Amino acid sequence: MSTKSIVGSPLFGLVIGLGAAVAPFLWTTHAHGQTVQNWVWKHPHPQGNELYAVDIVDESTAIAVGDGGMVIRTTNGALTWSASWTGITQPLRAVFFADPLHGTVVGDDGIILQTSDGGATWVHRASGTDRQLRSIAFLDSQIGIAAGAGGTLLRTTDGGTTWSILPSATDREFRGVCFTDNRNAVAVGLSGTIVRTIDGGAQWTLQASGTSLSLRSVSCTSSGTILAVGGDARGFRAKSIILRSTDHGNTWEEVDADLQQRLYGVSLTNERSGIAVGENGAAFRTSDGGITWARLNAETGQWLSAVAMLSENIAIAVSAGGMLILTEDGGTTWAAQQQGRRTTLFDIQFADAQLGLVVGDSFALRTSDAGETWERIEELSSALRGVTWLNARTAIVVGRGIFRSSDRGITWTAPNAPDMEVLLWNVSFADDETGVIVGESGVVLRTTDGGETWARVKTPIINDLRHVQFIDSSTAVAGGGAGIIIRSTDAGRTWTIIESGTRHHLHGLHFVDGNVGSAVGFDGTILRTTDGGLTWVKQPSGTDIPLRGVRLVDREVGVVVGFGGTVLGTRDGGRSWTPIPVPTREWLMTVYLKDATHGFVAGWRGTLIRMELDGSQNTDN
Repeated sequence: MSTKSIVGSPLFGLVIGLGAAVAPFLWTTHAHGQTVQNWVWKHPHPQGNELYAVDIVDESTAIAVGDGGMVIRTTNGALTWSASWTGITQPLRAVFFADPLHGTVVGDDGIILQTSDGGATWVHRASGTDRQLRSIAFLDSQIGIAAGAGGTLLRTTDGGTTWSILPSATDREFRGVCFTDNRNAVAVGLSGTIVRTIDGGAQWTLQASGTSLSLRSVSCTSSGTILAVGGDARGFRAKSIILRSTDHGNTWEEVDADLQQRLYGVSLTNERSGIAVGENGAAFRTSDGGITWARLNAETGQWLSAVAMLSENIAIAVSAGGMLILTEDGGTTWAAQQQGRRTTLFDIQFADAQLGLVVGDSFALRTSDAGETWERIEELSSALRGVTWLNARTAIVVGRGIFRSSDRGITWTAPNAPDMEVLLWNVSFADDETGVIVGESGVVLRTTDGGETWARVKTPIINDLRHVQFIDSSTAVAGGGAGIIIRSTDAGRTWTIIESGTRHHLHGLHFVDGNVGSAVGFDGTILRTTDGGLTWVKQPSGTDIPLRGVRLVDREVGVVVGFGGTVLGTRDGGRSWTPIPVPTREWLMTVYLKDATHGFVAGWRGTLIRMELDGSQNTDN
């Protein structure tokens, strides 16, 4: 039988049959509660969510799963990877493929998904539990075990179509499960928990592990050799644990190898060769069945959450930072499979249908093909916060400084401006000549020559200003700290304070015309104006999560984004806001809508995701 590791447990992944019609905007809530849209990761590549498990199916195919219902797959031996969304937002914790076509993935809230076509489509299976499932293993094409929180053990005898809850000898959380043969299997978990079955998984008994340290992963071989690894914090240092069994899990011995780092994944390719991974990029190799271990240089400081071995030379590890790393020489060298910076993106704007910029901490990206591909702008490497286009050729970027391009964002210069110690947050232009920049401590700068020179303007506040927009040729509105809103009716020369009705920090603002606009901020704050920003009314958001960005398509339709992957949509002018499922839990800082069916969200750790939506009507709500 297969000797693959059940590291968090491996699987195969892709999209869950998302074929229903979609409303003319970004979401459609059907009678069954499913929201339908397509999200495509554009940066980092292939995606940026935390990854929890990986499985190598054969020499060509490997699959990893993680946060936000994402599945990452290669079919050409890790030359390229593609990311797909399963349509659920729960973290996927484990994956197992019995063969290249049939795979199972489990996750939070009792989620079980299965594929019979190599991951092209996924079917939801009823698990009978809402517990977090952390591991999955199959003995053959029919018999499988899923394990998770609260001592949960599930068993299938029909290939995963149906699952039954088994009596458990513990209420401790399981983190790993694996079979050695058609009778013997073990599950391991927190506080040194080990349970064993000798009848193919029908009944389980508690085993003496000899440790109270948490066991976080387990790997089995058909010879009966099993390794369980883990560890916990002990004071100011971490203590690792490695347990070894050579009799199918009947007895266990602790390996004398305190590696001083918690281990989160282990994989054996045979009874001799294995790799273990853990916190801070820790990686170790054994060539004697786990008795001794040699440290490897995984060339990353990221927290490695799982590993899978195909052979003594080939292995893939995944990390909490969304990274995949590959070795083809037994762990001596590793190659990163992820491309892109992992710092926060704050603003995104397009000049036309094709040309766009996104800016963030210490980097900026440019697209000239409607966001299909993005390339880094090497000249822009400081802390950046805001971007705007004056026309199809000229752009201004602000942050720790001001930067101007007159050749469609290819090259950049620093215009003449006052020396500023503060961070500049946003910029807006009334036309090709007149514009304003806002920043910390109530700073406002103004230009009348297309951004080539800037002068400071007095304002009646010292609050940080986070966003600004010209709503006509003379009127501009800005918002910021402690609910402050200021307004100018003379193209930014002078400003007056407007009562917003809130003291929560405001971080995003957008007007769809000279009258209608929205502002968002902390504690789920959403404000609405219909008179050009003179008066504001608070709208119910249904959340207390900090909101950071807002974009309106017209007076009825808009989207708000915020922390924890929050995306809210309205189709009634903000009278109600509906949560929109999105394949990430990263903090989202900005949203841009190109039209009613296409847009982007961006935020923490370099997250940039494109929304691709069916423009057809739907009446099923």
